[in-house]
Amino acid sequence: MTSSVFSPSFSTSVLSYSSQVIGSITCIVLTISRTSSVSTVTVNNVPVNGDSITVSLQVGGNVLNIVCTAQDGVTSTTYVLTVSRGSFVVPDRTTYEVLWYLDLIFIIFLLKIYFVNY
Repeated sequence: MTSSVFSPSFSTSVLSYSSQVIGSITCIVLTISRTSSVSTVTVNNVPVNGDSITVSLQVGGNVLNIVCTAQDGVTSTTYVLTVSRGSFVVPDRTTYEVLWYLDLIFIIFLLKIYFVNY
């Protein structure tokens, strides 16, 4: 996710953020920018090894506790990112029947064009 997807935009002085994604988004990738190579970052108690971490999302609110610990191993700051994932709507049977019917009409239309031009 880019910081432009957060509300508000990222700032070290702001500790709480929110974001919304559509239901078809099942995970996000958080990219970490460290100010020190010996500092550590965890997301929901999972260490971030490298520059990014993939986080799975459930439908509804997903609270991510991002803890940044300084090189002294004691000083830390916790950022909270709440990602709201919408529900993924599966079309009902009626929708499939309408789509099938429209496909059938389109096929008949193509056949008529074919026979008229033949």
